[in-house]
Amino acid sequence: MSKRALVVSGGGSKGAFAVGAIEVLRERGLCFDVVAGTSTGALIAPLVAVDDLSLLREIYTTVETCDVIEPRGGLDILSGDALFDTRPLWKLINQHLDDVRYARLLKSACEVFVCATNLQDGRCYYFNPKCGQDGAPLARDTFNRAVLASSSQPVLMPAVRVPRDGDQFVDGGVREVAPISKAILEGAEEIYAIVLSPENSARKSAAYRFVGDTLARALDILLEEVVRDDVAAPRLHNELIEYMAQVRQRALQYVPAEKMDEVFAAGPRLKSLFAQKLVKLRVIRPEVELPGDGLDFNPRLMRKTHALGRAAASRCLQEQGGAAAVA
Repeated sequence: MSKRALVVSGGGSKGAFAVGAIEVLRERGLCFDVVAGTSTGALIAPLVAVDDLSLLREIYTTVETCDVIEPRGGLDILSGDALFDTRPLWKLINQHLDDVRYARLLKSACEVFVCATNLQDGRCYYFNPKCGQDGAPLARDTFNRAVLASSSQPVLMPAVRVPRDGDQFVDGGVREVAPISKAILEGAEEIYAIVLSPENSARKSAAYRFVGDTLARALDILLEEVVRDDVAAPRLHNELIEYMAQVRQRALQYVPAEKMDEVFAAGPRLKSLFAQKLVKLRVIRPEVELPGDGLDFNPRLMRKTHALGRAAASRCLQEQGGAAAVA
């Protein structure tokens, strides 16, 4: 039976769009074997896995900015590692991903992957609550810190040590805004990707006069480029699979099948490539820029964004006639 994955990109308060879209997917009876998220998607993924959509909706329609970040002032900005403090967000994560809900997450049939970027080696890491480096489940504190790290935009928010004495991690969006590639690596053949930005970003008319605003805009531009590559991953994957299938078919005209199998057996990575299947991708994203700023948690705007997510998911499913589109 094929695996179905849900991928949720980063986008801060615009995660309300994803919550609305996920509600529609679940109402249509769609369940997921894999859920992967970056940044705000990392906050959403665990609650999707335990099917607590009512809590997600409450969070993404009532939380305010002061519940997520608080500004640093005076010498804290000059000597610290970030413009904002994430203590409110850490409190929020621990409040909702408590011992009881974390136990449910570990027992869930759904595999969850949270994406964060390691500042020491520059690599992208995925944290799965059920399987740490030693193969044992992660402690709740460790996984929660990974969620916090995935949500921490560098410079704007402080890096997080995962675990407490480990390397420093920041927003996974530095390397992968929408972790579609991870869903493919986990064997998903059908992927629903919720991306919180439109395909074509509109020109900004604002003037950027302050350090924080300029930095935030620069990060937005960077993330737009990253997400383009993320969404292209399934298409490239499918093109490679189709090309290798053609190579094999032509080679069989000159090489016996048993000899071909010997070649594949000698190269595990090649054998694995031929074993992979085409990926079906459905992308749900806004047609235009969502209202507000990702760091502005405004309940009124988030309720509007939530409704836009529901409409976009309904429209996408209707356009595709209930069948996933091949990337």
